Amino acid sequence: MSEGIASIMKRVDEECHTTGGCGKDGCRVDLKGMPKPPGRLIVDMDCKKLHIPTDRKRCDYLIFSDDPINRNTDVIVVIPMEMKSGRVIASDVIRQIQGGIKTAKSLIDSDILTRFVPILVHKKGLNKKERIELRKPIKICGIVESIKSMKSGACLKDNLYLTTS
Repeated sequence: MSEGIASIMKRVDEECHTTGGCGKDGCRVDLKGMPKPPGRLIVDMDCKKLHIPTDRKRCDYLIFSDDPINRNTDVIVVIPMEMKSGRVIASDVIRQIQGGIKTAKSLIDSDILTRFVPILVHKKGLNKKERIELRKPIKICGIVESIKSMKSGACLKDNLYLTTS
């Protein structure tokens, strides 16, 4: 486990740690190949102990993980994840991911190397307009990334395309 993940674990109330996996609204992701705790922390962003104002947009989960591809504990992979079982509205997803990035940045020490990989998990297909909108890079808190999309039930590790931020 990296020191960075240990530091984040201390800042996030244990009630907000999700130990089973990621699943909401009939969507789920397969965590096969991802580091296991303590090399991974999944935070349920709906947890009241995070003290996020109810009117502030946020994604469903924040996943902090040792790098599952390069097995590097010097870099924390940060995955703001939104799950949608119904219609996807790109502008809503973007605002939710941006809210997740803001929260993640507030939990990470400034000297920690990170790779942000925002992900939308969806049950239904995306229409062309929404797919194009989600592929546009978003910029928030110095992070510039496109939102990756994956089907519900897919393997998270297989959908990580990491770029240093």
